[in-house]
Amino acid sequence: MWYEDQRIANGGDGTVPLASSRDQFVGDSRVTLMPFTGDHTAHTELPSNVSVQRAILDTLGLGY
Repeated sequence: MWYEDQRIANGGDGTVPLASSRDQFVGDSRVTLMPFTGDHTAHTELPSNVSVQRAILDTLGLGY
C-alpha cells in the first residue's frame, strides 16, 4: 500500500489544503480572516513571517 498526493489548482500549499486552513472559518462571526499574500506566506513559512507575527501580537494586544 502507498499514498500519493493529489494536487489540485488553488488547493492549498501542499502542507495544509486551503479548505482545511481557511474555508472552515468562512462565515464564522467569531473569526476575522487575515489573508497574507506575497513572499514567505507558504504554510510552513507563516510562523517566521514578520507580518504574521505582527498581526498576532496586535490581536493579542502585545507590544513588539
